[in-house]
Amino acid sequence: MLILWCRYEVLRVNITTEAAYETIKNVYLGENFDFWSPPSLSAPTDIFVSPDEKESLRYLLHAINAKYSVMDTNIQE
Repeated sequence: MLILWCRYEVLRVNITTEAAYETIKNVYLGENFDFWSPPSLSAPTDIFVSPDEKESLRYLLHAINAKYSVMDTNIQE
């Protein structure tokens, strides 16, 4: 099966509160997303996300007031 990586993204998340850290850590432990770096309060956390999952992840990040930026919008290129 051929996997096309277009529209996959890497989000760089800056976790600034203990509550946000705990939430992201629980997501990390749940293995629903592909973390390229572990959750941290002292360094950015990079999360690889599929087109189907990105809206739910962005909603979660917004709900916990975690700032993020899109590092790569098309992994296939």
